[in-house]
Amino acid sequence: MPSTLLENWCWDREVLKHLSCHYTLLSEQYLSEWHERYPDAPDPPAQIPDDLLETIAKTRNTNRGLRLLHILVVSIFDLKIHTPQTHEEIEQVDLGKLWYGLREEIEGLDMTRSRAVGHEQAIFGHLLSGYDMGYYGYLSCLAYAQDVFQEYFAKDLHNRDAWDHFRYEILEYGGSHPDQLQMLQEYLGREPNYSALQESLLL
Repeated sequence: MPSTLLENWCWDREVLKHLSCHYTLLSEQYLSEWHERYPDAPDPPAQIPDDLLETIAKTRNTNRGLRLLHILVVSIFDLKIHTPQTHEEIEQVDLGKLWYGLREEIEGLDMTRSRAVGHEQAIFGHLLSGYDMGYYGYLSCLAYAQDVFQEYFAKDLHNRDAWDHFRYEILEYGGSHPDQLQMLQEYLGREPNYSALQESLLL
């Protein structure tokens, strides 16, 4: 959740503006190479132009909903193939039919061609890397992160009290808290809002 939470900062206009000045303000070598490459061009702007900042900020939610729907597909696929009660039951599962059926139902895609020639489910590498029915954790963490962001940081990204609270109640444990959901509940002072991710798409 903390790393996902921090992704919100890279979309803030002021943060983008500060990040954009690194090479042009601090690197003489960069400017030298720029003038070698473009001898008749003026110096590049010291900071990213405001109109480009606006354009970047507006692209944040482009295809974001589709990406979340795909994560949902993969999560359900992961759960379904790890929950059969017997060996015989899993042998009866048609993995391609399950995969493409979920993609059509949830993502609204026409997978007719892929069903005929594809094995897209075979490139889901997390199946072989120990996730074992845990891929849904991605969506959970995204929801937790949006809940925390909206609760403490959306109004003021630089609020020192909010940062101290986050540091001591979340980061300080470093993964050692025996019940991380309880830790989150204590930090928020309430149950997590699982709708926060959905709500963030509408902001």
